[in-house]
Amino acid sequence: MINKLAAEALPVDMPAFMRTPEAINEIEYLGPEPDRWRSRAEPELNAAQAPDHFIDLEFADVIGPLPRKRYDYIAALYAYAAAHPTQAADLRAEKVGFQPYITEEVWERLKSAVRDYRTLSAQKADTKAFVWAGKQPDAYEGVSAFVEKRKPKWKMKPSKDIPEFIPTIK
Repeated sequence: MINKLAAEALPVDMPAFMRTPEAINEIEYLGPEPDRWRSRAEPELNAAQAPDHFIDLEFADVIGPLPRKRYDYIAALYAYAAAHPTQAADLRAEKVGFQPYITEEVWERLKSAVRDYRTLSAQKADTKAFVWAGKQPDAYEGVSAFVEKRKPKWKMKPSKDIPEFIPTIK
């Protein structure tokens, strides 16, 4: 429900495709996706992802105001724990949580992606790129390899073959 409400309240300057009913439904569905793939069958994945979904302010507050950067926060927790050994077990970063940090990190990724989308859309680079890519030898090789059920033999390299009209990708 929260994902649907957030998607419905997107600002008008967001790309129009993100405000369509189909996109809103997709955002609503994908929001809890991490909860669907976390299970006891993947303990390392769960251990790595779980701290991004909470913060225990009772323990986080002992270091004072939260630092802006995740790793400064971790260092502050460990420094406090070193000075207060009786609380050390409770102050492990994965026990205190990272929720404010992952929120900011995801926000910055979204801002970057939308900025790139707008730049490339303004340049019509997406259309140019599809037309350009379809005319390259690797396009034929990729289709041929798929049809023949073999590994493709690519000749092009992104480091040298991306055209100049896609400046943000180079």
